[in-house]
Amino acid sequence: MLWQHFALWPWLALIAAPLLIHLFALTRPPAYRFSSLEFIRRIVRRTRRIERPQDWLIWLLRTLAIAAAVLMFLRPLLFVRGGGDVHTARHVVLVVDASASMSSVENAQSRFSSACSEAAEILGGLGAGDTANVVWMKAKPEAVFPSSGINFSYLRDSLRRARVTSEAADVASALKLGVDLLSGLPGRKEICILSDFQKTNWEGVDFKLPPEYKLFTVRVGASDGDNRALARLTAQPVEPLAGETLTLYAEVRNFSPSPRKATVYLNFDERHEQQEVSLEAWGQAAAVFTLRAGQAGSFPVTVRLSEDAFAGDNVRQLLLRVRDRLPIKILASEPETAGYWRRALETLPWAQVTMLASNQWPAEEADDILLLSGWDGAGAETVAKRLQAGRMTIWQPAPETPQERLAALGIAGPGLATNGVLSWETAREPYRLTVASPDDPCFALFGHGEYGDPAGGSFLGRLRLPRLDQPSSDLLLAYRDQVPALIRFRFPGVLYLWNLPLQSAAGDWAARPEFLPLLAELLLSGRTFASSGAGSGTLYPGQMASLPAEQAPLNTAFTLEDEQGGKLLVEARESNAKVYLAAGPVKETGLYRWKAGDETLGWSVVNFPIVESDLRGGAASSPTTGSPAMSSGREVRQAQTGLNLWPGLVALAGLFLLMESVAVWGASKT
Repeated sequence: MLWQHFALWPWLALIAAPLLIHLFALTRPPAYRFSSLEFIRRIVRRTRRIERPQDWLIWLLRTLAIAAAVLMFLRPLLFVRGGGDVHTARHVVLVVDASASMSSVENAQSRFSSACSEAAEILGGLGAGDTANVVWMKAKPEAVFPSSGINFSYLRDSLRRARVTSEAADVASALKLGVDLLSGLPGRKEICILSDFQKTNWEGVDFKLPPEYKLFTVRVGASDGDNRALARLTAQPVEPLAGETLTLYAEVRNFSPSPRKATVYLNFDERHEQQEVSLEAWGQAAAVFTLRAGQAGSFPVTVRLSEDAFAGDNVRQLLLRVRDRLPIKILASEPETAGYWRRALETLPWAQVTMLASNQWPAEEADDILLLSGWDGAGAETVAKRLQAGRMTIWQPAPETPQERLAALGIAGPGLATNGVLSWETAREPYRLTVASPDDPCFALFGHGEYGDPAGGSFLGRLRLPRLDQPSSDLLLAYRDQVPALIRFRFPGVLYLWNLPLQSAAGDWAARPEFLPLLAELLLSGRTFASSGAGSGTLYPGQMASLPAEQAPLNTAFTLEDEQGGKLLVEARESNAKVYLAAGPVKETGLYRWKAGDETLGWSVVNFPIVESDLRGGAASSPTTGSPAMSSGREVRQAQTGLNLWPGLVALAGLFLLMESVAVWGASKT
């Protein structure tokens, strides 16, 4: 409670006036007894017993009326939640959620419009000496002013003109920007978040601010929404060869507590298909389409979902890259093995083979398949980066390779020793193979025996590999004494650890008929596990779009064009000695075309961020900081400026006087 005119406190003495008047009325003059009047006095005495309670009621009502009137002039303010000193300048930052989930419509108004209205209400409570700013919470938060200002009318106009985005919210960056905008300012520092506190985005958010900051939260959106969304669109293989059969998987999620049905529509080239899926409550399902890739090139694939109330996530697109051949590079540290690999792959029409010297590494961003013969693991970080970028690698380690270099690639296992090496061993009796994973896709070709036995062959020497079993690995071939012969490690990319010596002195594997088909199947099936190209050209709203400049002719005007024909400014940039074209950030979902004049250079796909599809609200306050959660901007305004009680006191004073008049009238009737 705060008294704005506390200097008038001596007026509180007026509350005693009705009591003094009442006591004065009770004073008795000298009494003289007359026998002729004694009977009348007895009657009056009995009547006064009835009137005396009414006298006390009238006194009480008059006292309450005067007390209410006096307190009214003291101008009391009641701070119910939060509170503060109204005589200190306030600096307020309104963090308004402009992410995609805020476009959800409830009662003919979007959540974003409601948030802007509540923000304008809070601005209405600021006065002279106060400052304010608005931060839009999206993929890259932005402030209306570079620093807090006093032009509240401009902020209100910005709130009226603002439009919700299709971006995901970066909550931590928005709060940090709000703190930075208020840093160093004197007075009260307040941050107010206006959001639907969408569950996926806000789970685990730390609301803790520096102690001199006050945090308010206003949640908009009364319902949790009922939504179905296209969550993912993937192709297997990721980059098919021309004429190859591929499978498209469209993952649909149900963000509602009830089972639902949805229809998925596919548009690829000139093909139009549809498939219905059934969804459990809060469940997911996949629509599966089987297609045949046409000629080489990059082709957009679009899937759509039957309409629901939240349309933003009903469309998803994929840029499908169809290759005529797979680029394969062989690093020839061990020439004999590299030669066998090269001669085998050159017989395949879909393999484009390039030989590299032992010190000639391909660029990290190159999307080719890398075969390493006799590599000792030196410079493992280069291969590790390629694996994390989704590339495929086949590695035949050199004898005496330090085991710690396997760990540098992310390979682990109970038999891996920190100071150990991969030793070469020989035996009098040939080593024989067994198929450790007969149901693996790479062995499907050998199912009928037409292409021989992948476990055939005999070896006179091998590397003594330790046990390397881990959750992201598959043992494909092993020697009969359980020493690994061929292991697949799944990262974002795929690494095959090859312990099948091809040297003529080490066995007959290179001369066997199973060698070529097994090598080919490893390369083809490995594309199912590798993510190379899966994200090529795929973006989310709020990100920059880019295109390698080597795809662009010189001295040409470049544009990035959306599906409606709108154009974005394109500029050339340089990174790691590479020049590329950049545009954006792109704001909306859809298919964007890179153009040089009238020529199409490439495509970029901008998809809806699935993190925004769950429309349920999360916690709007922090249990650790005790930040109050408000239901409206008016409530925040009252918490900031206090609730003026004088209008209520005026009403109370009038009510008490009315009741006093009724009591006096009743006493006179009695």
